[in-house]
Amino acid sequence: MDDDLTRLRAQIDQIDQQILALLSDRLQMAEQVAAAKQNGSPVFRPERETQLLTRLCEQTDPRLHSVIQTVWRAIISAAIARQKPEFTIGAIASSELTARLFAAGQLAIQMAADPGDLCQQIETRHLDIGIIEAADLAALHQRLGLDKPVKIIAALPLFKQSSQPPSAFVLAAVRPEASEQDRYLVYHKDNAQTELVTAEQLAACPDLSVLGIC
Repeated sequence: MDDDLTRLRAQIDQIDQQILALLSDRLQMAEQVAAAKQNGSPVFRPERETQLLTRLCEQTDPRLHSVIQTVWRAIISAAIARQKPEFTIGAIASSELTARLFAAGQLAIQMAADPGDLCQQIETRHLDIGIIEAADLAALHQRLGLDKPVKIIAALPLFKQSSQPPSAFVLAAVRPEASEQDRYLVYHKDNAQTELVTAEQLAACPDLSVLGIC
């Protein structure tokens, strides 16, 4: 029994060393990506992260999905920090916990006084992105839109499950790259509710107020 336990622990130690080496390689590649990017290219690409998390989760036992999302969130945030060390996430009191989980201890957090202040700091580029809870979105709908200085660029969690509504949203000044999986977040003025719709649904109702892309 003791010999078996010693052997298993040695194998775990070996795997840990392999993970460490691969993690170091991955973060070094993030620096190479930053050097290869054109000036002004965003370092946070939500559509890329969504595709990555979806692919990884599809390959594993569902019981590992939360582990994958937590581990890769930290890896991706560390990679963003390598590419842009001053990258800063804005939050208000109600979204601070979500923002800190997103930053995973790798990215700076800056608190805003209220949703309006958060938008102002994003618009003036004092913040790279902002995070706001879904429950607070109605207070901001007039300031958000694809044709406005601040827009929604992602829904959280980034790993999308059809039965799970977004719990929070990411705000930014730069519109994200288009993808086939894009859904548009629209605001219904009659009942003060938001809804995610496809491009086809949006085309059928052109009068809807579009707050951003998720």
